[in-house]
Amino acid sequence: MKQCVEVGICGSGPVLTGIETSLKTLKGFRVRRLPISLAESVWEIKMLHPHAVIFEMRAVEEAVIAAILRNIPGVRLIGIDSGRDSITVFSARARPVFSLENLAQAILDDE
Repeated sequence: MKQCVEVGICGSGPVLTGIETSLKTLKGFRVRRLPISLAESVWEIKMLHPHAVIFEMRAVEEAVIAAILRNIPGVRLIGIDSGRDSITVFSARARPVFSLENLAQAILDDE
């Protein structure tokens, strides 16, 4: 693991707040709150270049995801679908999330 893994949290609500609080307990993770939408966070993502950005899937525009992946190489975008207990790591695959450890592993995976 890198000495410090930067993670951005994009959005609000109890699920993202819980994820933010939980990730802050993991050694080597630094969590930053970003603007409410992924589209509004593009500038901050480009400036901070975090390892991963976590956001709520229901509020996402595909064009914004594609633009971030194209223009900010190396950043891992992780969409949370709390209704289905799964995450999507762009551009990868959906996977079940049952614990904070599953989420931390998705942030660190180099798939």
